[in-house]
Amino acid sequence: MLLRRKSMSLMLMAVVLMAGLLQGCSLKADEQDGPGTELVLWTFNELHEKFFLQMADQWNQLHPDEQINLKANTFPYDNHHSKLSIALQSGVGAPDIADIEVNKIGNFLKGIPQLVALNPVIDPEMKNIVPSRVQIYGKDGKYYGIDFHVGAEVMYYNKEILDQAGVFGLEPHKWLMNANTGFLALIVLALWRWLGVNMLYYMSGLQNIPPELYEAAQIDGASRFASFWRITIPMLKPVTIYVFTISIYAGLSMFTESYMLWKGNNSPNDIGLTIVGYLYRQGLEQNSMGFGAAVGIVLLVFTLVLNLIQLKFFGMFRKED
Repeated sequence: MLLRRKSMSLMLMAVVLMAGLLQGCSLKADEQDGPGTELVLWTFNELHEKFFLQMADQWNQLHPDEQINLKANTFPYDNHHSKLSIALQSGVGAPDIADIEVNKIGNFLKGIPQLVALNPVIDPEMKNIVPSRVQIYGKDGKYYGIDFHVGAEVMYYNKEILDQAGVFGLEPHKWLMNANTGFLALIVLALWRWLGVNMLYYMSGLQNIPPELYEAAQIDGASRFASFWRITIPMLKPVTIYVFTISIYAGLSMFTESYMLWKGNNSPNDIGLTIVGYLYRQGLEQNSMGFGAAVGIVLLVFTLVLNLIQLKFFGMFRKED
């Protein structure tokens, strides 16, 4: 979330103070044993638990008349989401605040979401954040969650820590949240992933070219360029065809790079949204399996046609005399 530390803290605590994140689970202040309003938090990460408790303490210091008594519980990842799903479906025992991992949010938005919409908190801050960071938690114009990352909060948005570390007083640059630099990062990552293996293919192909061919060409007076053009390139044709084929497939099936950089399909202006990422968004995140399947079939046909065209271009269907 692209907010300064103070703004982010206040926004998170505003969510905490809402009448419970889950429908039917808010607790009345006069029913609590401790001081202030007791709210129950479920999470799957101890660091997240500490973060929320810290934010609650900051809220209590700033709002002595609106105290929060936050009860945090950390469960194993799978157990946490299963326990939360059962509590929501049964309407019994769900917490006031739930930490739902981005990969699991689609399961909780199926049908009628049993979550309280956070639009009163999110809408006023939309101009300060990347919209796609909350759209993944949305359905039918309502937002049921706020994306946050404790590591990013400390590393990128705490200007005081950066200054104390001697980073020359420079403003932190959000590389992945800028459309231009984020797209550049995606390209660099894809090149780093695929360039090395393609080089290995070509090195293997070069080592399989008989040296006698170059010796014969040298005896006939062929230049280095003529040897490269008449011997090296034709002998590397099978490798080139293979590299082109797998590169087309890799480009059209790219998903991991974007998902890793932006925690899912949350890139600014959807610059990292690939075809497979769109399939994932429609089929799994938004539970539109039919539409997702249609995207997959279109992708399959397009990949097949494109590869047939490049194979014909390289003469793979040409009959040898």
